[in-house]
Amino acid sequence: MTRAQLSFVAAVVGLLFSLVLYGCGGGDDDNSGFPDVRGVYRGTNTVTNSGCLDPANNGTSTDSNVTVNISSQSGADFSGTVQGADGRTASLTGQLTTDGASSGTITLASGGVAFQATFNGTLTGNVLTVNYSGRFTAGETCVFQGQLTATRQ
Repeated sequence: MTRAQLSFVAAVVGLLFSLVLYGCGGGDDDNSGFPDVRGVYRGTNTVTNSGCLDPANNGTSTDSNVTVNISSQSGADFSGTVQGADGRTASLTGQLTTDGASSGTITLASGGVAFQATFNGTLTGNVLTVNYSGRFTAGETCVFQGQLTATRQ
């Protein structure tokens, strides 16, 4: 597994988290009281891997070409896809509170790579700042932490 693959996985985590926290206006009757997070987002993710089985995967990397498409939201629950610069696509689901906060765990299993992570984030104007940490459960032994900024298009 290369550092680029690990960077994509961490970017997926970061973008998923940012979408949960975006909370930008809009809304429809099904989402009454919850921020509308549907849409296409683009962002930059910086992640630091450590404790990797392959020492070449340790270190910090940045992916500035990540796209997230949140296509469905019903109340607090939403789902969609995430695609990194390397073309891998992951599915996502999450939950919101009425004030736009989020909670949950994000997981990915694709091409022999799997991870679990937790997150928190803030929104200032239209810019998201999301901090996250997690670990790989297949394909590598790294733990990771990162920060993502993303803007809805």
